Amino acid sequence: MKHLYIIDDIAQASCYGVKTYITQIIASWKSSPQGKLTVVKMNGSDNDIIETWSEGIRFLWIPKEDEENEIHYEEYCKELASAFTTCMSEAEQNIIQINFFRHSMFLNNIKEMMPSCKFIIVIHYFDWGLDIGNDLSKMEKILNKNISECTLKEKGFLRLFTINGSFFHFADRIICLSEYCKYILLNLYHLNKEMIHLSYNKLPDNAVFPNNEIRNKKKQNMFFHDNEKIILFVGRLESNKGIIFLLKAFRKLLNDIKNIRLVIVGGGEYDDYICEASDIAAKVVFTGKITQNRLYDLYQITDIGVLPSIYEQCSYVMIEMMMYGIPLIATNTSGLSEMIHEKENGTKIYAQFGSQQFIEEIYEKLKAFITMSDMEISKMKKHSRELYLKKYSLSALNQINQELWAV
Repeated sequence: MKHLYIIDDIAQASCYGVKTYITQIIASWKSSPQGKLTVVKMNGSDNDIIETWSEGIRFLWIPKEDEENEIHYEEYCKELASAFTTCMSEAEQNIIQINFFRHSMFLNNIKEMMPSCKFIIVIHYFDWGLDIGNDLSKMEKILNKNISECTLKEKGFLRLFTINGSFFHFADRIICLSEYCKYILLNLYHLNKEMIHLSYNKLPDNAVFPNNEIRNKKKQNMFFHDNEKIILFVGRLESNKGIIFLLKAFRKLLNDIKNIRLVIVGGGEYDDYICEASDIAAKVVFTGKITQNRLYDLYQITDIGVLPSIYEQCSYVMIEMMMYGIPLIATNTSGLSEMIHEKENGTKIYAQFGSQQFIEEIYEKLKAFITMSDMEISKMKKHSRELYLKKYSLSALNQINQELWAV
C-alpha cells in the first residue's frame, strides 16, 4: 500500500500558490485514490504531534519550530523525526512530497531512520529568484567566480543557491512548474534529467462567459460605466509584483485615454500604492483580498490582465485569466515568459524591471491593447482560452497525481 505525505507549512506562504497546489493534489486524490493520503501541517501545534481526520484524509499537526539555538534545533529535529516516524508504517510504500526549501534537517533525519521512504520535491520558487529574475546569466557569472572575488551581495546569492541545492540530495524525483525552472536544474544545478519532471500548475474550468447585456449589468452593479475598459492586476501587494510601475504607466495612459479603470486585487501593504495613486484615485480601485466568487465576477468584465512581476514560476492568476479568455500583459521573466505566446494570448514587457523604459513599455502595451480592433481582441481572447484548455486545465491534473504516486 502506497502512502503519500504532503508537507504543508502553517508558517510559510502557503496561503498563496502552494496552498492552491496542495488543494488541487488533494482534490485529485479524492477523485481517484491510489493509496493513503496524509497532509503534514508543519508549525501547526504547540507541543505534540496531533492527528486529525477529514473526508478520509489524515492530517498530522507538527509542533512549532524553535531555531533560536542551533544546537537545540538539531536536537529538536532528531526528536521530531523520531516521533514522526512512529506515525508511519515501514510495511507501506511511503512517499513524502516537499513544497518548501526548509525542514532539511528534519527530513534528513527521517531519511536516516526510514531509508525506504521516497522523497519528491515540488519547486514552487527559488529563494534567490527575486534577486535574479530572468537574468540567469547573472547567476552563471557569479557561480563561475572565485568566492574571494564576490561582493557581499553575490555571496548572499551563492549562499541561497547552495542551501536550495543541498535539498536536492533528498530527492527521488523533482517536479518543476516551468521550463525556466527545468533549465536551472539541468544547467546550474547539473541534476540528472531522468529525475526531473515538468508539470504546469492546473486549475478546474470554472469560467462563465456572460453575453454583453449581462456583462454590462455586472459592470453597473459594480459601479463601473458600460464603456469603461477594465485593466486588472491580481496578487499580493509587494514590491516584486511591479505595482508601483503599473500605476505610473496607468497615470500616463490616462492622459491619452479617459474611459479606463485600473482594478488592483490583493492584500498586503497598501500605503505606498495608495500614495502613488493619490492623484488618480478616482480611476484606481483597491479591493483588498476578496472571495473567489467575487474575483470570478471581476474576470467576467475584465478587458486586460497585467502582471508586471519580477519573478513567478507558474502563476495561478495568469491561468485564471486565460481560463476567462483575458488578453495578458506580463514581464518577460522566469516562468511568466513561457505563459505568454507573443501576439496570440498577450504580449511581454522586455525592458529591465523597474527602469523608466519598463514603465514606458507597460504604458505602450496597455495603449496598444485598448486601441485594438474588436476583431483583434476577439482573436486574442480565443487564443488565451485555448492555451488554458491545452496546458493548464484540471483535465490534465491526473498527470500530476500519477507522478506523485509512481516513484
